[in-house]
Amino acid sequence: MTKEQVLDIADKIKTLSIESGAWVEVEREFNKANKLERIRLIIS
Repeated sequence: MTKEQVLDIADKIKTLSIESGAWVEVEREFNKANKLERIRLIIS
């Protein structure tokens, strides 16, 4: 799965959650050492 696909899914989840009244936060963290980005969805 590519980074773009993951971000697209995160956006869709955020949109659906807003419509249903849930609260979603997307956290993005870039690790300079291994050049990876961590994407975390917090849904409540």
